[in-house]
Amino acid sequence: MKRLYIGGLGHTGSEKDLKVRFGKFGDVSDVEIITRKDENGAPLKTFRYININITDAEYKRCMYSILNKSTWKGGTLLIQLAKESFLHSMIHPNTATSRDWRLRMTSHQCPS
Repeated sequence: MKRLYIGGLGHTGSEKDLKVRFGKFGDVSDVEIITRKDENGAPLKTFRYININITDAEYKRCMYSILNKSTWKGGTLLIQLAKESFLHSMIHPNTATSRDWRLRMTSHQCPS
């Protein structure tokens, strides 16, 4: 399972669009779309993340030869490996990121 950041789409690109586009490379299990808005509610920046079960070969094909830096929906795709989401690490506590986080928290305890 890899978590990918998908940038360069502006405010276009729905959950369904991402599942169809990236589903050619693996099983997209989760799509997260976060829109930062100004004080009037107008969208400023939109972030997209997907969780995908993908082989190393398909990941390399997606990242280095087909999708990354390609034009889609009027923008140039920027695809990067992303850190595991905090909520996902709380739901799935046996992942490496979750274990690392728990170790950091227990090793930085305040003196009594």
